[in-house]
Amino acid sequence: MPKVYVTQEQTKLNYLPAEKYGEIRFITRDEFSPVAGSLSNRHLMGDIWHHLEEFDNEVDFLVFSGSPIVAAAVFAVMGRLGFDAFRVLRWSNRDNVYAPITIDIAKRDSL
Repeated sequence: MPKVYVTQEQTKLNYLPAEKYGEIRFITRDEFSPVAGSLSNRHLMGDIWHHLEEFDNEVDFLVFSGSPIVAAAVFAVMGRLGFDAFRVLRWSNRDNVYAPITIDIAKRDSL
């Protein structure tokens, strides 16, 4: 069954519309600490790696929710895991639905 990995759970948001695309899996609900050497940060990065190592690029999706810093860490780990492209569910505030898009980080066009 496909999975939908939500970068950071926000208790005020309703993720049920994303279940149309697969089983919801929350990567974290934690936030990065500004303190250098924070054990919380190491734990948070461990959570991100653990979940994304199970990510199946053929069927799974990402939903970016919460902190942009957590989202940036997810993007970085996806790149380190060797993903050149991955599928994301983009929320439309106008239509109140998720729409699938593919983010391709491998292609680099010169302007």
